[in-house]
Amino acid sequence: MLTTGVLTGGAAAAGAPSAATPWRVPRLTVMPLGDSITQGVGSTTGDGYRAVLRDALDDHATDVDFVGSLRHGTHADADHEGHSGYRIDQVAGGIGPWLAASRPNVITLHLGSNDINRDHQVDGAPARLAALLDRITAATPGTTVLLAPLVPNSKPGVQPRVDAFNRALPALVAERRQRGAKIRLVDFGAIGATDLVDGLHPNDSGYRKMAHAFRAGLARAARAGLISEQVTVDPSAPVTSAGAPAG
Repeated sequence: MLTTGVLTGGAAAAGAPSAATPWRVPRLTVMPLGDSITQGVGSTTGDGYRAVLRDALDDHATDVDFVGSLRHGTHADADHEGHSGYRIDQVAGGIGPWLAASRPNVITLHLGSNDINRDHQVDGAPARLAALLDRITAATPGTTVLLAPLVPNSKPGVQPRVDAFNRALPALVAERRQRGAKIRLVDFGAIGATDLVDGLHPNDSGYRKMAHAFRAGLARAARAGLISEQVTVDPSAPVTSAGAPAG
């Protein structure tokens, strides 16, 4: 059985809000960010996980808006930044203007499938993702980023690369959390090989599981007080060559 390299945040700290604690925030401006999986390729409607997640948030915010420069699928709120075929570096190349245009207070991020599937400089893929996260948090420190591990891949020889990439994520998230970044890892452990339509993209079942995982991650972030109603975006905020904010 294929696995995603399960990534969780561990046991809840003493006194932390439980999963049963009700939550509500005034405003959610959510940017789904990534590649064709964020776009929704492989789903029957073209919405991917976005429509299920969008509808699940209606009861938790007065104002919910999905944002981005692209639109795919049948849902009325179909905006996103899921750029089909893009690698991590290509998303990093466009992130500044996308953030400035949309000003999201939450980003749902699933990215790296094209790097790993195409065997593109895979050893450096986690570092490229870390640099993208640093660019986002430098430009808009008030935005909460919900980072997902890669979904499984059933193409021959690819899953070990997926597992290696996913194993690198907890440490890079922990390092940035120690610096105060509002980045949280979501749990995709429920997604397996039967949730794929073509070996790479999820089917409808897989996308529903993605939506539920992102919703759970967003709920944890909201209960922890991490959702800022308004955010300030400076797309020109400098980062060092190592990816950490300058200064």
